[in-house]
Amino acid sequence: ALVCERATVHVKQTGSYDLAHMKMEPNALTSLVLLEDGSNGSAAARDCAAQREVIVDENGKALYAPVVKLNGDVMAVVELRKSDQMEAFRPADLHTAKVMGRHIAIFMDRIIES
Repeated sequence: ALVCERATVHVKQTGSYDLAHMKMEPNALTSLVLLEDGSNGSAAARDCAAQREVIVDENGKALYAPVVKLNGDVMAVVELRKSDQMEAFRPADLHTAKVMGRHIAIFMDRIIES
């Protein structure tokens, strides 16, 4: 299981997708921001989207997982952060995050369709 202290979903805005479709209530532990927004967006999240690969920061406390549609388009990036007291993300977590990104893409596609 992926354990983290905070999760942020960096959503790519497209013509077929609108943030209004998300039924996510932001709180202290989760947030939803635009991927392209320089003020809220993260350079690491943008790198993850460009590379279409799970990446972890140098201290292992932040993990970025792309949410990629079957056609290869990146819909979002999920950022998971651990506190300084928590152990770093492990190699197995990268695989879990990749699978999680695929499942989130399916879920987000279904939200768009409804």
